[in-house]
Amino acid sequence: MNVINYKSHRFLLAALILMFWMIYLWTTAEDVYPGANHGELITASASLGITHPTGYPILTQTAHLARLLPIGDIPYRMNIVATTFTVLTIFLTAVILVKLGVDFFASLTVSAGFGLDFLFWQQATAFEVYGMHVFLSSLFVLAVISYWKTGKLSWMFFSYFMFSLTIANHLLSIFLLPFLVFIQRKHLQALFMSILFGILGLSSYLYLPLRASKPLLFTWGHPDQCFNFLRHVSGTQFQKLMLHTPLNDFFHRLELGYESLFVFPRNLLICFAVVGIIKLFKSSKRFFYGALISVLLSTFFALTYQIHDFEVYFLPSIWFLALFSGAGYHYVINQLQYWRKSIPVIILSLIVIFGITVNYPLADRSDLFIARDYGKCLLVSAPPYTYLHYQGDNPMNILSYLVCIEKQREDIHLHDLNQNISYSLPFAFASESTIHAGTYRGTAGDSTIYPHGIIYLKHQHLLQPPPADLFTIFRSNYLNREYADPSCHELVAEFCINRAEFECERGSWNQGIHYYFEALQHASNLPEVRQYVAVLLSRRGKVENAIHIENSLLKTGLAPPDSLNNLAFHLFISGKSYQKALALSEKACRLDPNNCSYLQTAARLSMSLGNLTKAESLLNRCRTVNSHLSWELEKLYQLTVTYPDHSMDVTSPDSLPELVLFSNKLYQQLQAQLMFLSTQRELNLHEMKMLYECTQKTGIYPGCIQLFEKYFGNESDVDSLREWLIVLHEKAGNTVRSEMLRTGAK
Repeated sequence: MNVINYKSHRFLLAALILMFWMIYLWTTAEDVYPGANHGELITASASLGITHPTGYPILTQTAHLARLLPIGDIPYRMNIVATTFTVLTIFLTAVILVKLGVDFFASLTVSAGFGLDFLFWQQATAFEVYGMHVFLSSLFVLAVISYWKTGKLSWMFFSYFMFSLTIANHLLSIFLLPFLVFIQRKHLQALFMSILFGILGLSSYLYLPLRASKPLLFTWGHPDQCFNFLRHVSGTQFQKLMLHTPLNDFFHRLELGYESLFVFPRNLLICFAVVGIIKLFKSSKRFFYGALISVLLSTFFALTYQIHDFEVYFLPSIWFLALFSGAGYHYVINQLQYWRKSIPVIILSLIVIFGITVNYPLADRSDLFIARDYGKCLLVSAPPYTYLHYQGDNPMNILSYLVCIEKQREDIHLHDLNQNISYSLPFAFASESTIHAGTYRGTAGDSTIYPHGIIYLKHQHLLQPPPADLFTIFRSNYLNREYADPSCHELVAEFCINRAEFECERGSWNQGIHYYFEALQHASNLPEVRQYVAVLLSRRGKVENAIHIENSLLKTGLAPPDSLNNLAFHLFISGKSYQKALALSEKACRLDPNNCSYLQTAARLSMSLGNLTKAESLLNRCRTVNSHLSWELEKLYQLTVTYPDHSMDVTSPDSLPELVLFSNKLYQQLQAQLMFLSTQRELNLHEMKMLYECTQKTGIYPGCIQLFEKYFGNESDVDSLREWLIVLHEKAGNTVRSEMLRTGAK
């Protein structure tokens, strides 16, 4: 079958594009979706702000124009932008296949199969950067192929421009570089002009410093300064996550990727792709090598980039897989002796029918308002003019939109405890040092901070949960529903955790434990949430329940290093198998050798088993990874005072006797470090507590008492200091001063 002229099939191509427009719009989210960066991107685009690295200037400016659309609310308009780019990608895929020699009907069939792939479909239903990324990548590949076919320098210049433009949209596009290498073999005299076109594409990054130099509603990283700009566009903040996936997680991701190959219609495309790889190797070696190298690099990056939504980084590989399958499908159809015209129609019909049937539940986001409802619960639970502390992407994304764009609760200040970023209106994501400027003392000192965003009043023992009506609505609408997207499961689990924390805090233990286990039901495939529930249960004294959860997680093969470390920790404090605990801790250290928490746990266990040399080696590695004095004080404090000293126990045949964790000499060293630090600056409340604990251990009271009296006279955290001074004066024999403090005297 010869390649059919594309112009004679405009009607059929238009029908295909219209079909996908209708399918995608039918399943598009109408509101903010609880994806990784959905709310943040909408907020930045709507206000022409600056998003997380690398800034995504092209997406931000393009989506800003969507505010002019006379349909729906701002989130829905932004989501239509994602729909537009995915539909255009399907169109370009068909055009590229025709350019590669695939007949027109086969090109339509394969493009339809790629458009119904559940991962690509999901990019069409919620505003994210990856739909534009695949669109720009396909436009770049089309320009390269057109240059190969025609040899015109205009296509060469356009290729360089599109490559740089694609890089400016997402750094993952660097894996398309092999295509430029193959372009470079000819027309070297035009290299200078090509570089100029490349610089023109990268100039879109100028948006970042130009906008950051003005007062913005939403900005991240302050890229108006040269150093910050370079850090932002290079993604320095996230580089520590690259090539950092622990070994067990790497194989788990590999397994998930392998299983996803058997989802329809991806499995059908793979069958044809095997043949297509061979045919393209023979007919178009430059395209074959460029695509193959890009697939291998992007796949390896997806497997080793330590983020929770790593699957989306497989998209470029899946797109190239579709191109390979187009060549293979074209060859297979041409080998048929009978029904050469009817079989392609049957295959296209099956792909459309079964593709929609199988993947519609996975991609449909049209009726989910879970993020907005969750955000409302967070906002109404915060007292006026206070700080709202939270962990994770889900709260940040919805809160940034509700507060910034919809102007709800502009009186609050928000702090992300996971990413060490702090912002209030106007939103400005700052460095870690900003958090320490009064966040935990003063305004936030009157509140109890709970995980994942809920903040309750502690003043006069009054606890303020989310209003009962909102909780009832949230529970009835979402807790009993099945969700295909892990973000929804995670958000529902977070809500259950918040409720469990509240119930336990007010003394309803049974009700709290019930909500903890309800969270586990919604997080069966989310190891991070399961391990977090285990940690919370152990804090509530339910160590046996925590061990059971972590053991079950370990058996599934999904356990991240955190779970191994936590299980070792809980086995240790429960007095069970120290040898097993040490083995688990050492495994966590091997999977993530630069994680200080794992090294500390292994050091504790090594001390308990009498291996002080190994413990010292692990602590030295901790200091090598992070030698900042405040960090070291924090970690030494955890090592020294978290557990009481254990006596020798020679009656247990299953475990070696524990030794005293730290000698008096080490307590004295820690006390001396704290006293020296107090000469450089005022100790914060947590460091004063460290000094108080160490002073009790060493019995060296004068220096600590003198320092605390000085702080007490300055009216710094009077209640805590009064209690500590009473104890220290009594132990030092100063009963008169102790009684004065009890009576309320200064």
